Amino acid sequence: MRSPAAQIGLLIQQMQAALAPQINIPNRELNLVLYPDFAGGDQDPMTWLDEVEKAFAANLINDNWKIVVIVPHLRRSAAMWWTTCQRQPNPINV
Repeated sequence: MRSPAAQIGLLIQQMQAALAPQINIPNRELNLVLYPDFAGGDQDPMTWLDEVEKAFAANLINDNWKIVVIVPHLRRSAAMWWTTCQRQPNPINV
């Protein structure tokens, strides 16, 4: 029979092992904060960028994924601008 201290130690190890897979969630799968859409026009781009950066931080998005994550949130003239940029001889690299 194990001592109470040994039983507690074993229980703690089991709990840590059960939690480990939950801690290793890939960054791109976190979506704690929704991303705002940007349509251009009279929408303030600086306010939008500030909100997007806050969402990136909350969702633990690293720099390599930021463009991939946010492009689907471009609407109307902003989406057309992005498409035009991508068709240029030296497109913005994603």
